[in-house]
Amino acid sequence: MRKRIKVVQSILEVLDLKNVIAMNVRVEDIFEEFDFVASRAVTAFPRFVGLVQKNISQNQQNSLLNGIIYLKGGNFPEEIKDFEQIVKISEITKFFNEPFFDNKKVVYLIVRKMLVM
Repeated sequence: MRKRIKVVQSILEVLDLKNVIAMNVRVEDIFEEFDFVASRAVTAFPRFVGLVQKNISQNQQNSLLNGIIYLKGGNFPEEIKDFEQIVKISEITKFFNEPFFDNKKVVYLIVRKMLVM
C-alpha cells in the first residue's frame, strides 16, 4: 500500500496538483474534512460510506458536488441500491482503453448531508 501511495504522490507532483492529498492511513484515524474522498474498493460500498461520510465537507466550492469517488469492479447493484437517488456510475473504459479496466467502474456518491445507515 505504501508503494502505491508513493506512486500517487509522484503523479500529483508531476501534474502539479496542490489540492490533493494521498494518504496511507486507516479511515478511522482521519478526522479532517475534504471535498472528495477517493478510494479503490476496499470493502462493501455501504460500509465505506459509513466510514468516510464524516470526512466529507458540507462547504461546497466546486462545480461537482462534494462526495465519494469509489473505484469498483464487478457487478454490485445490491451494494448501491440504498443510494440510487444520489449515486452515478461511470464505466472506466470511457477514460482508459486497456482490457484491465473492462469490468471496472467509477462510483460517484453525492454527500450533501450525513446519511443515515
